[in-house]
Amino acid sequence: MKKYIQCYIEIEGMHRWENAPRRFEYLSHLHRHTFKIRTVFEVIDDNRQIEFIQRERDIKNFLLKEFGDEEGLCNFGGMACEHIAKKIIQKFHAEACQVLEDGEGGALYVREESEGAFRGHWICLLYTSDAADE
Repeated sequence: MKKYIQCYIEIEGMHRWENAPRRFEYLSHLHRHTFKIRTVFEVIDDNRQIEFIQRERDIKNFLLKEFGDEEGLCNFGGMACEHIAKKIIQKFHAEACQVLEDGEGGALYVREESEGAFRGHWICLLYTSDAADE
């Protein structure tokens, strides 16, 4: 049986869609979201190998250091949810990462070598967790 922990953060940020098609031109301007980020890490035992509270802090601190201003607002510039998820997976060696704009639409990235482990279960894991947050 494989085991995973799940981390969840919310971070205020701005971004824009640099090459937005004409009908979505308004998205080419900086606009604000509360980015809701859920990240999954594989662990090998049941003894809190990775403390999820500390990992949540690590992820938030990383994003604030990389993109944040003195007020705690991240400016992701032209980065989409996909770019943010990929950056988190690469930095923290996560199995998967979901980044949603205001808890609605967004992106889900799963490490290629982890896809089989999550097939059919990953979406359920994320969305049942989101429903519990409400």
